[in-house]
Amino acid sequence: MKQFQFSYHNPDEFRNELIKISQWQKNRITSYVIFQVFSEMIDRERLTEICRIIEEEMPQALYMGCSTNGNIIEGRAQSGTVIICNVFEYPSTQAEMIQFPLNEKNAISVVHQLAAMIEERPWVKAVELLVTIRGMSM
Repeated sequence: MKQFQFSYHNPDEFRNELIKISQWQKNRITSYVIFQVFSEMIDRERLTEICRIIEEEMPQALYMGCSTNGNIIEGRAQSGTVIICNVFEYPSTQAEMIQFPLNEKNAISVVHQLAAMIEERPWVKAVELLVTIRGMSM
């Protein structure tokens, strides 16, 4: 897996970063691309623009994100919005992104649903949970 990390400053700079990643990808065998968008600010317009650019430049990519209290790139604190791009380098790699509505009342049910889904997918080797409810235990 190759990981690219950068701060979001403006749409043109972000588009250029995605073009560089696409060029890097063309010289290699890769499978999935997953973007993680972490933002200190809830700016719907900015986040919508980021998603639109991902869909235009890398339509097969998966993406997710959440708000943060701070971001770190290469060991240094970064303000604003940080984007992490993971490019998986083995053709056999599989990835799937699933979203669950989550609250205190249905948390146990969601955990059981997730466990059943993993059982149905023998190819699963790892699971990443991005839980955006402060204080909720999984």
